[in-house]
Amino acid sequence: MLWWIGLAFVQELVDAINNVSNPIAAVILYIILLPLIVLTILLTDLIPFRIFSPSGAISLRNGTISATGANGRQKVTFGEEGYGVNLSGFSGITINIPPINTHKSFLFVFGFALKAEGQLT
Repeated sequence: MLWWIGLAFVQELVDAINNVSNPIAAVILYIILLPLIVLTILLTDLIPFRIFSPSGAISLRNGTISATGANGRQKVTFGEEGYGVNLSGFSGITINIPPINTHKSFLFVFGFALKAEGQLT
């Protein structure tokens, strides 16, 4: 899960890696920038409250998403193919616990969004 600051930062790093013309230099740059990407993801997960976040991206596998909105109640169950959700104007709480050892990961998102778009990934 990435929110607007982390999403913008990671996107800039990915663009920098993609702009390198030499594949070996791109791999070296990726290895150098990987700790920054991981640190960004961890820091965005430590802040549980979001107030009118302009953008956010969630990517999940093996789970269920339930939502209630202007189009009624929706429930999406997905497997290994994964499912992505882009949120705009989100205000609420997020709890994201990554997988540790043999335990599965946990993601809880509760709040309101101006726009939520989902797609298979």
